[in-house]
Amino acid sequence: MPVSHLKPKIMINLLNSQSALLNWIYLHICFPFLRQIDDQQATAFINKLGVEPSVKLLKHKSLSIASKRMLIAFQKDQGFKPSKAKKIAVCLSGDIRSFTHCKASIERFFEGHEVVYFCHTWSDSDKHLCPTEQGNVFVVREDRPDLSELEKQSIESFGLKVYSKDKKVPFMSTNLFPMWYGVRQSFRMIQKNDFNLADFDLVARCRYDNLFLGQLEQCQGDWLDDQVVIDYNYNGYGGYGDQFAVGTPAAMEVYCTLFDWFETSFDLLKGKQRFFAEVVIQEYLQSKGLGVEQVNFGLRLLRSEFIGLPDDKVPLRSHLTSNNRNQQISDYIRDKFPDLFDRYS
Repeated sequence: MPVSHLKPKIMINLLNSQSALLNWIYLHICFPFLRQIDDQQATAFINKLGVEPSVKLLKHKSLSIASKRMLIAFQKDQGFKPSKAKKIAVCLSGDIRSFTHCKASIERFFEGHEVVYFCHTWSDSDKHLCPTEQGNVFVVREDRPDLSELEKQSIESFGLKVYSKDKKVPFMSTNLFPMWYGVRQSFRMIQKNDFNLADFDLVARCRYDNLFLGQLEQCQGDWLDDQVVIDYNYNGYGGYGDQFAVGTPAAMEVYCTLFDWFETSFDLLKGKQRFFAEVVIQEYLQSKGLGVEQVNFGLRLLRSEFIGLPDDKVPLRSHLTSNNRNQQISDYIRDKFPDLFDRYS
């Protein structure tokens, strides 16, 4: 069978493999015979090799327009300048985390546009790491709300996954409630600071630890009121990543008010297994008739263990963070709802 007839999925598996031998087979036996590289393979190159080696290897291959724009945007000495600046409300929310290390990439992502930042975080966050309020930056620090009733209802509706007698994790993560509460509050800051939604062409939802390789200008075409654009790097379980989204004010008003839908979701989807974060947002957007366009902006979450790495060498996932988070959630549930914790074995 000619190499060009191998399924793209097989090619991606060879490139993504932890086996140096399989990587070598792809790069030295398969790759030279491929004239066309699809978007998924181009993305796999970036994730495996980094930006500069990928540009050198792919420059003589046939690529889609999206992949060509991705490679331009990912090169810090190139990138795009918009032909016409848009006015964009960027709504940041959550824990501050590695924001000081991500700030430059967020600014580059929106380069050439007129941006106003609406920053919501918690009062127990380190004030010295928070964004500084100034002309185009508005900051609110708020006490963490008591979301006990939502937490309890979610566990009763979707249950706990049992890893051991001391480690039981909700199928619907209780971390979602403060996260989406913060998303809603940052969006509400727009009007609370005497802006109208109509003042803006676009609204974006960001985390403080969002690290972008790419730029907004990778997007082409019209922005629609019934569609949001997300980065697909954190999709999973048949759903969508919830770390970033951008769209018209009308579309993002729907997106950013997911918090108000939670109690409805308990009634409608009770008993659904694996009601993970990606599935939650997929179910919500579908229920609201909001479409999704997926673009590879090269989004990474800059965990503390990755600080200091080159941007294109930051891994997409941290098993250490996932394991620690699951244990923390388990301990939290055990201490706060011991009767529910003991119900599952």
